[in-house]
Amino acid sequence: MTSPSSGLYSILLPVLAGVLGAACIEAAHGPVDERETGSQRSALVGNSWGPLVELRDNSNTYSANKPLGGWWVAPIHATLLTSGKVLITGWDRRDRDHCGEHGSRLTGTTFVLDPNAIPAGGTLNLQPLAEAQAPGTSDVLYCSGHSPMSDGRVLFTGGARYEHLGDHNELELGLDYARVFSPQTTSFARVTSPMLGGLSGLEGKAWYPTNTRLPDGRMLVVGGFARCCDGNYANRTLQIFDPRALDENRMPWSLVASHDAVPWEVGPGLRDYVHTVLLPQTVRVDGLDRSVAFMGAHGRIVYGNLEANVSTDRRFVYAPGGQRPFGAAGWDTTAALISTGEIMTMGGTDNNDAAQRVDLYQPATSSWRSIDTGIGRRNASSVLLPDGTVLLVNGGNDERNYAGDRRSVQILDPQTGGITTLAPWPDDNLERGYHNFAILLKDGRVLIGGGISAIGGIGCERPDLRVYNPPYFSKGAQPVASNAQALINMQTSGAPVRLRYSGETLKAAGGVVLLATGSTTHSFDQNQRFIRLTYTKQGDELTITPPANTLEAPPGDYLLFLVSQAGVPSTGTPVRVQQGAPPLSDVRRTVVFIRGQTVSGQDMFIRGGLDHDAMLRIKGINCTNADGSPNYRCAIPLTHRNLRNTTTSPWKQGDSLLDWYGPESAQTGISHGIRAAGTALDWTTNDSRNPFKVAIDGFGFEPRNDVGDHLWMLDMDMDCARGFTVGSDSFFEVKSFIAGPGAPGWEPDVRQTGTPYATGNHVGKCGMINIFSRGSNEARILALPQ
Repeated sequence: MTSPSSGLYSILLPVLAGVLGAACIEAAHGPVDERETGSQRSALVGNSWGPLVELRDNSNTYSANKPLGGWWVAPIHATLLTSGKVLITGWDRRDRDHCGEHGSRLTGTTFVLDPNAIPAGGTLNLQPLAEAQAPGTSDVLYCSGHSPMSDGRVLFTGGARYEHLGDHNELELGLDYARVFSPQTTSFARVTSPMLGGLSGLEGKAWYPTNTRLPDGRMLVVGGFARCCDGNYANRTLQIFDPRALDENRMPWSLVASHDAVPWEVGPGLRDYVHTVLLPQTVRVDGLDRSVAFMGAHGRIVYGNLEANVSTDRRFVYAPGGQRPFGAAGWDTTAALISTGEIMTMGGTDNNDAAQRVDLYQPATSSWRSIDTGIGRRNASSVLLPDGTVLLVNGGNDERNYAGDRRSVQILDPQTGGITTLAPWPDDNLERGYHNFAILLKDGRVLIGGGISAIGGIGCERPDLRVYNPPYFSKGAQPVASNAQALINMQTSGAPVRLRYSGETLKAAGGVVLLATGSTTHSFDQNQRFIRLTYTKQGDELTITPPANTLEAPPGDYLLFLVSQAGVPSTGTPVRVQQGAPPLSDVRRTVVFIRGQTVSGQDMFIRGGLDHDAMLRIKGINCTNADGSPNYRCAIPLTHRNLRNTTTSPWKQGDSLLDWYGPESAQTGISHGIRAAGTALDWTTNDSRNPFKVAIDGFGFEPRNDVGDHLWMLDMDMDCARGFTVGSDSFFEVKSFIAGPGAPGWEPDVRQTGTPYATGNHVGKCGMINIFSRGSNEARILALPQ
C-alpha cells in the first residue's frame, strides 16, 4: 500500500486513535517485577505431603435429603487449566464411608478447584457447575473422554446415563453427544450433533472414550463402550471432532473407521480407556507412515494412519514386536509417552509380576525394556514431571497380595532405568485404587485424589485429595521466569521466543521444557506430553526455539518450565502452541529508530512490510484481498529481541509479522486495558543520566541513540528473505502511529530518496540500524556493531 493514511484507513484511524487515546501510557516508568518472592517459594519442600482435605457440596443444587454439612464429593476426573486451577468431575453421595456398591450415589458433579485455596486440613466446600446435559436427562460426565482443545476449551465426549441408579437393576448407558467447557466463562455447552459409528441399535454411544489431540487442531475420539458391563458392548469406532467446524455451525464429526473395521486389540478393558498416543514422529510400517499408537485391553500396540484416502484394510497395522513382554495384558494399567520417546505401560492385570513392572516400548527400534518397581499396582497413576522423570503413585491391591505399599510414591528415571521409592503419605492407611487421579500442577506440585479403598467399592471412592511435593524441591533453589504476558504464543518452526529469567543455571539439555496441561482419569492421562526445547542464554534473557512441528507438539496449551542443573523446575509459564508458517530462512538482527515527539500517556507503534501497490506493479504479487481481510504476502516475519519493558511486552507477545493490518490473531496481549495497534516500539533517550536503561528496563538510555529524547526503538530479528531483495540487500517499509491522549496518529507520507522503488513510507535495510524521523524524507542506515 502506498500509505495507510488514505482510503479506508482515513475512516478507521481517527476511530482507532480515539479508542487508544487515554489508555496508552508512555514507557517512562520502571517495569513491574512479577517474579515470585523467596518467601513464596520457601514453602515447597521436596518429598513432602500436604494435609488431607475432604470435599463437600453444601450448595442447594440438590437439596432433598442433603446430609448435614453437604454431600460428600469423590473426585475422579481432573483437567489442568492454564490459570493453574483444576477442572474436576466426580460424584456427590450421601454417606462418607461404607456406602456400598450403589447405595448412596446421587449424581455426577463438576467444579473448578484452585489448588492455592486448599485449606490446611479439614473440609473444602465446592460449588458445582451446570453440566449442560441433554434436556430432560440427568446424564453425567462421569466416565467421559476429555482433553483440552487447541484453543484451551475442554472437549468432553460421551459419559453415562443411569437407569435405576442405586438399586440392583442399575444400568449404565453410554452417551452419543459431547460437551465443551469454556475456561473463560466457566461453563459447559452441549454439542447437538450426535457422535458417529458404534454398535447397531446403540449408534454413537460412548462410555469411556479416549480423546487425543491431533497435529491439525482436531481431536481423535477412540472407542469406549455403548453400555455396561460386557465386552460385547465395546465400541471400537474412530472418529474426529473438528472445533472449527463446530464454531462455524458445520457438522463437527467425521468417521475415520467404523467399529467393525478396527482391530479387536484396540478394544478397551472393562471400565477402562484405550491408551492412545500421538507419536512425536511417524513410523513407517507396511508402506505407510503411522502417527498414532493404540494399546487396548490385550497389551498389544497397534499403529494407525488417519489420512482420509487410506483404505480400511491398510489403516491399521500391528507394531513390530508390539505385544507387551511376557504376553502381559494392558487392562488396568497406566500409560504415557515419556521423555525418551518410549511408550510406557505400568502395572495392571491379575498377574503379580506384570502388576509391579514398567514396560517401555521404543517405536524407533521396535523394542521393549522392562523395569521391576518392587510394588504391584492395579490402576496406578503416572505423571510426567518437568525434570523428565515419571512419578508413579496410587493403585490398588484388589486382594491380589501384590508386593509393596501402594501409598508410596516412586520416581522412574527413564534415562537410567532407575526407580526411587519414597515414603508413603502420612496419617492415612488407606490406598487409592480404581478411580484415583494424579495430575501435575502449574507450580510443579502434584494433586492426587479419589480412588476406592477398603471403605468401599465403586460409588464409594475416597472423597478427599491432597498435594504432593516431588523430591526435586529439596535439590536447590527454583529458577524464576519473568513474563509480563499471561499467555505466550508460540508457533511451530516459528520465531524464537524470548523470556527473562533469574536464578540457578539451567540444564544444557532439558533446561527448558513444555508439558501439556494434563487431563487424567482412570489411570490414564489423555493429554500428557513432554517436549524438550533448545535455547540460548544472553545475560538474563533466554532465546527459546519452538518445537519443529505439530506432530511433536500438537496445537494447544502447555506449561513452559525452566529446569535447573540440579533438576528443580520453575513455576510453569502458560504457552499456546500454534501451527506456524514455514521456517525462517535469512534471519538478521535489525534495528529501527523513529524520532517522534510524544508526551506522557502516548506510545508509538509501526506497521509495515512491502508496499502493496508497488509489489503488484513490479512483481505481479497481489497482497490485497478483495474483501479487505488480511493478506500477509507482503508481510515480513520478525521476532522481538526486547521484552524487558513491561508496558510494551504484552503487545509484543504473539507479534510475529511486520504487516499493515494491526494486531495479529495471536497478538492478544493487553497493556493498560488496550490491545496493540501494530508493532510496539520502546521510548529511548541519549541522556545517560536517565534512571532507566534499555539494556535493563527495556526503555530509557540507549547508547545507539545519538539523536535525543523520543527516539523510539524496535530491536528485532527479521527474515530478510521476505523483503524486497536487490543483490544481497533486503529492503522493507515502515510507517509510525502515535496513540494516546491528543496523539497525532499516523505520520504523513514521506518521499525518501535512494530507495529501490517509489513509496510513501520509510524504507529500511534488513540487518542494519535504520534511523528515521516522523514526516521527514531523511534516513540514516548504519551497520550494526559486531
